[in-house]
Amino acid sequence: MPYRSGYGTSGPDFTVVAMDHLAGLDYALLCLEEVEMELVQLKTPGSYSRREAAIARAETHLRDAMTELDRIWGMNAMDYCPVIPEKPPERFLVRLPSRVRDGEQTWERMAQALHVMATTGWSLRKELMEAYAGRLGIKPRSGSVRRMFEQHLVGAGLVETEVHKLRLIAPVSLALSRLTDFGQAICWECGWRPIESEWDRLIRKHRGNE
Repeated sequence: MPYRSGYGTSGPDFTVVAMDHLAGLDYALLCLEEVEMELVQLKTPGSYSRREAAIARAETHLRDAMTELDRIWGMNAMDYCPVIPEKPPERFLVRLPSRVRDGEQTWERMAQALHVMATTGWSLRKELMEAYAGRLGIKPRSGSVRRMFEQHLVGAGLVETEVHKLRLIAPVSLALSRLTDFGQAICWECGWRPIESEWDRLIRKHRGNE
């Protein structure tokens, strides 16, 4: 299958590179702080079952930190200058809308969005739109960026999205997005290994604390 650079001759947006590295380091640091908190709990008297639970949580947080650091250290420029197939993977064509099958530019831009989601694991739609727009050199609030994440990816069954409302000092709505199984399968076929999304990570941690 023919491939080409997703950036043409412009090269990667290293602002996105820096943002991703900083976000990854922040998350790894947060995990290590959680490990420290669990180790403090071990110093206080408690039942055997409570100590075992604290050890298990500490191990999980440590594993998450190491996974994130491995992801960052294993990156190179090609993670931000992806090689985009000229057409969608052949065996998935029938499941994609006709505008994706027939319009090369639509697929190329959609592939850029999928690559951002697969390689960063970000779930906040605002962050995803900013990273995607940075790659294309357009404004994050442009209509084409919004349509890509709110309509095209969802309509093609590649991404699912939810809006979560938080009650803080003032009501806040967070739009979250993640790859569907179909979206992940296309990423694997294109040679991009999807990492765990922030959305999935939150769900896993919530279940682990129940």
